[in-house]
Amino acid sequence: MNPDIDSLAKRSKAGDASAERELIEIMMPQVKKIASMTPCSGEEAEDLVQEGLIGLIEAVRDYNQDISDSFFPFAVLCIKRQIQNARQKNSRQKNRPLNNYVPFDTDGNEEPSDILATDASDPERVFFDDCKVRDLLNDIDNKLSPFERRVLFLHISGRKNNDVARILDCSIRSVENALHRIRQKLR
Repeated sequence: MNPDIDSLAKRSKAGDASAERELIEIMMPQVKKIASMTPCSGEEAEDLVQEGLIGLIEAVRDYNQDISDSFFPFAVLCIKRQIQNARQKNSRQKNRPLNNYVPFDTDGNEEPSDILATDASDPERVFFDDCKVRDLLNDIDNKLSPFERRVLFLHISGRKNNDVARILDCSIRSVENALHRIRQKLR
């Protein structure tokens, strides 16, 4: 589609971080469009966009110019598949408890039913739950390095450590160390 996108994809695959950022910036409207085209069944729109970005990153990693002349259609396919796979995974009945809000920081005194159930009729509880989420997101932004944030995102999206290492092109030990640091920083 665009020779610029193809050259950015090639440079990104070779490890050029600035080309990867530029490619993501160019492709972001397409990712958002694809995420918005699939009907929601409980997923947050932003979650679907994040899944689309994972698909885009995997497209960069897996792109082979010898097989496909243009990166754009390949990327669109990878984005769509990633979003679809995430939706299927999240819609499984076995994941129902995991799809509800569960705070990272509990003091250990809560009952499981207290953690999993948020009573929407109790405005005070809803407010404080929202505050906990906001505080956690601020901690993630302020305390974690960009690498740790990527590891955390991939980890909480259900990826195994070896998959995270493959996606981020690092060792499994680096992923394990990052997860350890993340746990320490977010306590």
